[in-house]
Amino acid sequence: MAKKNDDFFTELTKHHWSVSVIFTAILFIFMRYLVTYIPFQNPLWDAIRDAMPSFAWFSLLLLLPGLISALNSFKDRRILKSVSVTESGNKSRSNPRSIDSLNWREFERLLCEAFRRIGFQVEDLGGQGADGGIDLILHQQGKRYLVQCKQWRKQSVGVKVVREMFGVLHHENAAGVIIVTSGQFTKAAEDFAEGKSVKLIEGKQLAEMIAKVQHQDSTTKPSPVIQQSISKPDSQSSIPPTESFENLQCPQCSSNLVQRTSKRGPNKGTKFLGCETFPKCRFTQDI
Repeated sequence: MAKKNDDFFTELTKHHWSVSVIFTAILFIFMRYLVTYIPFQNPLWDAIRDAMPSFAWFSLLLLLPGLISALNSFKDRRILKSVSVTESGNKSRSNPRSIDSLNWREFERLLCEAFRRIGFQVEDLGGQGADGGIDLILHQQGKRYLVQCKQWRKQSVGVKVVREMFGVLHHENAAGVIIVTSGQFTKAAEDFAEGKSVKLIEGKQLAEMIAKVQHQDSTTKPSPVIQQSISKPDSQSSIPPTESFENLQCPQCSSNLVQRTSKRGPNKGTKFLGCETFPKCRFTQDI
């Protein structure tokens, strides 16, 4: 799950360095020049206001998150530049720095830069371990896409991972889920993701994506072909039409979902999907 309680300093490091610069400039100008024009009827607040210009320089400490953000972006670009891929997959012919040679954190950083160049605003959750659930959050046109990174070199990603992320999709109310692996997905995982707001990117597709973004510098307009491919979940509904409800499975227990009608409360008369094993499983989804 995504981290919910990061402090303000940490939150600033997740954004572009310019956010820290702009915020610091506004705070400095307010503390140094504007606050003196605010009238207070309290002697204590008057004293704080009069002393604030002297402490305005401390606001420059908020430039540190911007510096950290800039350094992280530099590292991301270096990782992307150092990776060598071929058309046949993610193995490098001459450069030992292949996708498979990256550790799990470098793999996440690689995807951070790749998705940025595709056109997303990327929120890096800071690395929650080699298998930490949501690793990245992509923002585009007011919508959020949840990304899980699987640096699995030998083991295929199974349906359990996809099913769990589908459940997280509804819990987080996101537009879609993207699961990226340097290896492959099982047939069951691919079948489960079909028709849902879940995009699977396996090793060969990942290598092709990296190869394309490597031909763009960080200021080049994103490739519409790549952007459309990643944004595919946005064009799919997480809930298929009514006539295909019987084909849906509960993301929590894999039982069938059935259409129900709320009989009480403020949503009385509203139709929704619920697990057929209720009350054992209480998963619900609005239609």
